[in-house]
Amino acid sequence: MHIEYHHMADLTVGFAAVAPQNAPLFPEEEAALGDACAVRRAEFTAGRLLARKTLEHAGLSAGPIGRGSAREPLWPPGAIGSITHTRQFAAAAVAAASRMRAIGIDLERPERMRPRLAEEILTPAERSYYATLPQKDALLFAAAAFSAKEAFCKLQYPLTGKHLSFQDARIEWEGGEQFTLHAQPPFECVAGIIRFDIVPGHLFTLLCILP
Repeated sequence: MHIEYHHMADLTVGFAAVAPQNAPLFPEEEAALGDACAVRRAEFTAGRLLARKTLEHAGLSAGPIGRGSAREPLWPPGAIGSITHTRQFAAAAVAAASRMRAIGIDLERPERMRPRLAEEILTPAERSYYATLPQKDALLFAAAAFSAKEAFCKLQYPLTGKHLSFQDARIEWEGGEQFTLHAQPPFECVAGIIRFDIVPGHLFTLLCILP
């Protein structure tokens, strides 16, 4: 597995292509897969192996990464992180639990966004901004909002245990590398990063909260 590492805001983030892996999973990781199909197995295995390598790269404990009742990763003691993947690529962001309270990341392919989906995921305030943009830019904004909200769901669940909808958060983003996500307390204003230059054909979003 070839891994490209980046360092962002006290985090170590690893990126790799999804491909069949020969390295074995830990028993608790294998149990989480069950009778998954070959595609799902390749994605899950790549994500777990990438996360473990990224933990090692960051100098953190790299033991089993299990799965909780809501399918969230269960990190080794002293570590915190987030995993995301598409059919083509995987990413894992990790940090010492003493330096970061919560992390959420997401990878998306912007070209998959469609107007009908955009209407479903955007809040009224976001739709007002969306309506002012040319179609290509509007769909890119919707893809960014979708990705940011997916990352936010991963960030907030370990803290709240709540399942949220796309209408529970909104973003402010004007095309740069930074955006702001607004939700209910204690997430009134969460700073995020969005990048288009790391994974070919994908956008990458990252949200984190300090201790």
